[in-house]
Amino acid sequence: MAQRGFSLIELITVMMIVSIIGLTAFARLNDTQGFAYAAQQERLISTLRLIQNKAMQDTRPAICYQINFRLPDVSGSVLPAYGFATRNYALSNAAQTCDENAIDFTVYPELITQPNELDSADMTLITADGAALGYRSLGFDSLGRPQNTANNCTNTCKISFDIASVYGVCINREGMIYAC
Repeated sequence: MAQRGFSLIELITVMMIVSIIGLTAFARLNDTQGFAYAAQQERLISTLRLIQNKAMQDTRPAICYQINFRLPDVSGSVLPAYGFATRNYALSNAAQTCDENAIDFTVYPELITQPNELDSADMTLITADGAALGYRSLGFDSLGRPQNTANNCTNTCKISFDIASVYGVCINREGMIYAC
């Protein structure tokens, strides 16, 4: 007659596997920095898609639909941020829509960052387009293709929130926006 039950080795093996899975899950769920990066990544994707849609719907050539980036400097006096230049897209305000040095922090505050938001979360802002680094604005033409001050995203444009470029948003030259 065969005995039913588990041997001591089987019980210890199962307990070790469950413990390893539990510790791994706890470590991943306890990492709030990863959640902050992922949330900022999704927020930037939403912002870029909004401005891309606006550019595709409004084809007036004098108006610039773009996101401006305030890149941090070495001294730390400039805090990273991104946003729109203005809320007013009237034809009489065309020059201000194309000003890549301006960010109006009242336009869509749920989509853009505030002046100290990224810095207080220990995030930075890095823009890159293949060989060119540090473009200050990213706009879209009437077909939804990206345009920047560097190479118009001939290679994939990337906006990163960390030095290692783990969390970022990419835009390919056809206009596809995705997390990368």
